[in-house]
Amino acid sequence: MKTFELHDSQDKITARAVDESPAKLVPAGSVLMVVRSGILAHTFPVAIARTAVTLNQDMKAITPGAGVSSKFLAYQLRAEGPRILKTCTKSGTTVASVETKQLQALPIWIPSVEKQLKIVDDLDTQLSRLDQTVSTLQGIQAKLKQARASILKAAVEGRLVEFNHAESSQSRTLSDLDREEDFPPHWQRTSIGKICDVSGGITKNASKDHGGSLLPYLRVANVYTNELVLTEVKEILVPNHLLQKYLLAKGDLLIVEGNGSIDQLGRVAIWDGSIESCVHQNHLIKARPHSPSTAKYLLAYLNSPHGRSQIKEVSSSTSGLHTLSISKIECIELGLPPENERRRIIAEVDRRFSVLDQVEATVQASLQRCGILRQAILKRAFEGRLGSAA
Repeated sequence: MKTFELHDSQDKITARAVDESPAKLVPAGSVLMVVRSGILAHTFPVAIARTAVTLNQDMKAITPGAGVSSKFLAYQLRAEGPRILKTCTKSGTTVASVETKQLQALPIWIPSVEKQLKIVDDLDTQLSRLDQTVSTLQGIQAKLKQARASILKAAVEGRLVEFNHAESSQSRTLSDLDREEDFPPHWQRTSIGKICDVSGGITKNASKDHGGSLLPYLRVANVYTNELVLTEVKEILVPNHLLQKYLLAKGDLLIVEGNGSIDQLGRVAIWDGSIESCVHQNHLIKARPHSPSTAKYLLAYLNSPHGRSQIKEVSSSTSGLHTLSISKIECIELGLPPENERRRIIAEVDRRFSVLDQVEATVQASLQRCGILRQAILKRAFEGRLGSAA
């Protein structure tokens, strides 16, 4: 459901499975809708099946009758998306869902076939221009991501700022550094285990000790790349004798130890101390630097192409799940600059990232405006005012 017209799917089903299961074959030309998903909190996904498909329990299909254009119906359902989310959805125990009876009762407009095709043609023209703009903006986002990676790569290779060290000012070329160790010779070769205390987190059934304390704890859902999302922080009973082991301190690095996607494995952020007496679950590995000034540099290293490469190299994979362990985190090697250099490097990373953040915010705002404009174009089309939406 990531494109408006679907010609294939990632998962397949055999004809025998269709014959011998409740699965029904939906004919080509049907309009598909997501009716149960967290995405319904803000979006009503609609697409057209250009080949026969089957659906899982989170989707519904409408097969248009004679005289109804699939694309006209799909566009109209997209236009009605906000109203459908407002009037036809209910909140379940986990995710929102669309009420089938309320959806079936939704009034729709079916003009003549000629009128339908004219509206579809006009929408195709206007929305394709908008799609080109969105594609350009998404391309800029991709380049911004590449720029961040390049900045971090240069930072951990000692190329982001210049230093006057006799040992490093000799006639050594960049290619020499790349071949030998990827960082200046006066930096300390070390590993995370040598400069940090690395430990795991608390499990939900760690103890039934009633003498413990109910404390907030961080989960994988709270830790993203260089970002903490603390809108929902749950609580857990922590036995008194384990409190010091799991208690977080400002400057701790939190590393995601397991994920189905190798690109999401090892997401890391620094704990900011914004919640008092907070602990972390066992699916987050904690690395506490011996020196507080090391934390931000370690964060930069683990998010750099060098750090990401090492995380992937030391990870294990079982049944589609990629995992890390305390010992594997401890063995990750890096070059550690002297403290004064670390501070200058991180200051320069912050300065350059600040510029990229401003560009990113502008691009994101433009993408949001494109989304608003798209909905306005659709709305006007089904109010008979499409010409004024250009």
